[in-house]
Amino acid sequence: MHRLLERQLRQATGGESAAPVDYQKLLNLISQAYEESDRERRLTGRAHQLLGGELEALNARLRDAIAHIGAGFAIWDSGDRLVLCNERLHEMYGDCVELLRPGVDFASLIGHQAEGALVDLAPEPADNWVTRRLASRRNPVASFEIRLRDGRFLSVREERTTEGGTVELVTDVTRIRRNEQELLRAKEQAELANRAKTEFLTNMSHELRTPLNAIIGFSEVMCEGIFGQLDNPRYRDYVRDIRASANHLLEIINDILDLSKIEAGRLE
Repeated sequence: MHRLLERQLRQATGGESAAPVDYQKLLNLISQAYEESDRERRLTGRAHQLLGGELEALNARLRDAIAHIGAGFAIWDSGDRLVLCNERLHEMYGDCVELLRPGVDFASLIGHQAEGALVDLAPEPADNWVTRRLASRRNPVASFEIRLRDGRFLSVREERTTEGGTVELVTDVTRIRRNEQELLRAKEQAELANRAKTEFLTNMSHELRTPLNAIIGFSEVMCEGIFGQLDNPRYRDYVRDIRASANHLLEIINDILDLSKIEAGRLE
């Protein structure tokens, strides 16, 4: 259509003189060209409208997902300037809310964190922490933790994007760390209680063995009649029962001592 119209126009303007110009045909071609261009314009506008609506819907869904992530989320461009972050990150970095706006430089943000009352750096100097933090930022390899002055623990994970930017995910792990500390304290208390029990059993066992050995020895002397026989047969039965009971108690005490050695890891 357009080539045919172009040829007719050249003929009308003297570009081609091989044949007379059919002006009615030329007008029809111009009208058809206008109609075709108008149709293409409407189709293009409709396509832009549909694509724009889809892009807007996708953008809205993406922002909604970022806003409802259970962790702090931020995107930084290749110049390490903030592109966007969610409200959860604002809550975590309460003292830095004024700085957490698009365009802020990352170095300025962590410098404020180090100099302010947010991050617990002790005993590391603030300058050393900032230098180390920037170095890890340039080559992120794994997640790490930051302890805040209010006692919270934040786990930070950073990943590079294909455009050279950084995606940052910050998770509050305070409850996990406190549970670990409570379990550690409970374990230490249980170990202390177990050691106290073992020491008590060991001491008591040694204290009981001394009189039991005496009872067993004296009862054997009486049973054997080394210093003379007992006149009453019932006395001899009593002495044998005393010796048997003492030997039984001694065996139990020896077993308790063995258990104590097993718990202490000293049994040979």
